[in-house]
Amino acid sequence: MDPRLEKALEFANYNLSLERERNQAREDFITKNVIYKNKGTFSVTVDLISFCKLLVDTGNIEDIVLLDDNKDPILIENLPDFYKELLQKYFYHANEYYNTYSTLSKKRSVKDIIFDE
Repeated sequence: MDPRLEKALEFANYNLSLERERNQAREDFITKNVIYKNKGTFSVTVDLISFCKLLVDTGNIEDIVLLDDNKDPILIENLPDFYKELLQKYFYHANEYYNTYSTLSKKRSVKDIIFDE
């Protein structure tokens, strides 16, 4: 096989493998960033964190009804605690995602990507 073609195929395989692993890391981040509260499912997003922060900052709001991912009304009985839980979960998994992403960025071959050491 022509060495240039072989190099091109190797590079294409590398890019495909790297993109697949990055997508998997992103999906893991999204999947792990979920809070189950009072039979409701809440995806931890920057929007939800910001909205809860706004409500906490207005003061005197302890109990509130929020719509979960299924658009069901869910009573959140202690909004400040819920907000803290959102932050903790988001930052823990964001750091985990960052570490995985950084590690993947340093891999220089398909073998390194697939056979994580």
